[in-house]
Amino acid sequence: MHSRGTAVAALVALLACEGAAPSPSPPPSASSSPASPPASLASTASLPPLPPAPTVAPPLSPRRAANLARDVEDHIAMTRVSWEHPARVETVGDLFILAPGDPAAPFDAAVSVAQRTVDALYAGPLAHRPDKAVVVWVYSSRSAFERGIALRKMPLNEPPGLGLYDPSRSLILTWTDAAGTGSLAHEIAHPLISADFPRAPVWLLEGLPALLEVPDFSHPPAVHGKAHFRLQTLRDTLAGNDAALAASIRFDALFAMVDDASFREAPLYVHYAMAREALRFLDFTGKLWPWYRAFRESALEDPRGIAAFTRIVGKSPADATADWLAWIQSDAAEGPTP
Repeated sequence: MHSRGTAVAALVALLACEGAAPSPSPPPSASSSPASPPASLASTASLPPLPPAPTVAPPLSPRRAANLARDVEDHIAMTRVSWEHPARVETVGDLFILAPGDPAAPFDAAVSVAQRTVDALYAGPLAHRPDKAVVVWVYSSRSAFERGIALRKMPLNEPPGLGLYDPSRSLILTWTDAAGTGSLAHEIAHPLISADFPRAPVWLLEGLPALLEVPDFSHPPAVHGKAHFRLQTLRDTLAGNDAALAASIRFDALFAMVDDASFREAPLYVHYAMAREALRFLDFTGKLWPWYRAFRESALEDPRGIAAFTRIVGKSPADATADWLAWIQSDAAEGPTP
């Protein structure tokens, strides 16, 4: 992917843009259409053969597993003597240490969502497991969540939404409702995707977790993303008065966002919507994880994933845009993934 130093800073996931509760889309700001990406750096013929899909992410080596276990023990010890003094601590997926940030936190529901997210992503899509522990504080309300942010002096470049992930501190803060939904699956996905595909571009590192903002676990072991406000964001933008912004909603424009700066430039909320709904369209057509795997395996030869996309989808990103835009406007985009 792009510069690692920039990417690390970018992974502080601010759900004000990533996963805030559904609300009317803000009015689009003026923006010129992103430049079209140059031709792929690799032809489809030059890509290596795609290995068979794994049935489950392989386990860590004994040495790395032992290091992770020690890391988990250390983080649990620190969690138990923290300011909140949690009554319970649960470990999920051998690396996520969940703790309630306040007495009213829906902790059992949060543990269930975290476990289902880990199981679904390890059941085929991911081929590499993280080897660092991550502490996840779960809160019951925005006010409790914001108190946790202040308590830990979390870095904020913009107002917090539903969750934060700080990879430099291996720390997630999230608030959730009684069903365990909210930003939890989104935040859990961040360290899993980053460990599996560290060369992924920022739009993919942000888009895949955003796909899980409203997770659908009804077809185990898979997980899909249900429609929510980001779909309406794209529909509003396409129908709005900013012709340049509407014209920028293209697969090839998304693939041109090669670094953090190009993804996060205004209007960021549209870029998040593009990333999520592009991946949801690929998931709807059964192409998401085959393309992800092909891209991951050929990232050195195909650093933007364009050749892998063309091989898996059967069309270039530019040529696939018409199908995507038609789907965005269709009733099918509002329904479940087949």
